[in-house]
Amino acid sequence: MKYIKNFLQDIAAAIREKTNKTDEIKTEDFPKAINSIVSTTEAGKYQEKNVELTTPYTTAIIADDGYDGITKVTVKPKLQEKTAENTSPNGITVYPDDGYCGLGKVTISHKLQTKSVELTSTSSTTVTPDSGYAAIGSLSITPKLQDKTVTITSNKTTTVTPDSGYCGLKSVKATSNVGSSNLTYSVLWCNGASSKSGSVTIPAAVTRAYLIVHASTQNDFAGCSVSGTGLTITRTNSNDLGDPASAVNGGFRYSVFVYLITKSAGTARTLSVTWNGNAIRHSCPVLIY
Repeated sequence: MKYIKNFLQDIAAAIREKTNKTDEIKTEDFPKAINSIVSTTEAGKYQEKNVELTTPYTTAIIADDGYDGITKVTVKPKLQEKTAENTSPNGITVYPDDGYCGLGKVTISHKLQTKSVELTSTSSTTVTPDSGYAAIGSLSITPKLQDKTVTITSNKTTTVTPDSGYCGLKSVKATSNVGSSNLTYSVLWCNGASSKSGSVTIPAAVTRAYLIVHASTQNDFAGCSVSGTGLTITRTNSNDLGDPASAVNGGFRYSVFVYLITKSAGTARTLSVTWNGNAIRHSCPVLIY
């Protein structure tokens, strides 16, 4: 009995120690007192915590001193409203400043350049913003045009282009210095044979020439034949001069044949002429270029 009494006293003392009480505990109250000890131990002391995030990195949230844990956490991110200026055509990256976990609002303005350009080339020109600007907001382009003076020294097509440093021509003043006697002529023959043929070479540089054939006879003309490889030959007239009646009465009938001869430059070509006359008195083909 003494042993049981001591055992029960030890249990009561242990309960008082856990509950911080000094009251006497009856044996029949042991179950209730013990349940109170177990409930208090299991519940612990827990915290409801409010946290403001001020960094974009991972944040560990722990209970404050004096608490066994956290039952509820209310997290509020600290976001920054930021203004930035874009000064590059490649764009910009905006980050929050220290003390903020992110960006709540970003207002970006673009730095635009007002630029003037003078075109000094006939080639394509690419215009880009200078360093420190995101783009071109306004562009003024002025072509640099040349007032040019040229002297024409040959009876050929002349191409006039702007000098280096100009994008085009504003005006062209052309002075002709070709001369008054730059025509060359060649007489194939000049006699009274009834039938005659001959040829002449047209130089490589010449692209345009005229063949003029003059003849006189007492009868109708049999005709004139003009040919040549690589040549385009066009008769430009078809009128005979003179009165057929006067030819019958011993007079003369005159005729002038005019041919336009054209060819490509770079190759010399041969022009062949054949005259077939009936009782011809005179014929004379002349090439002029």
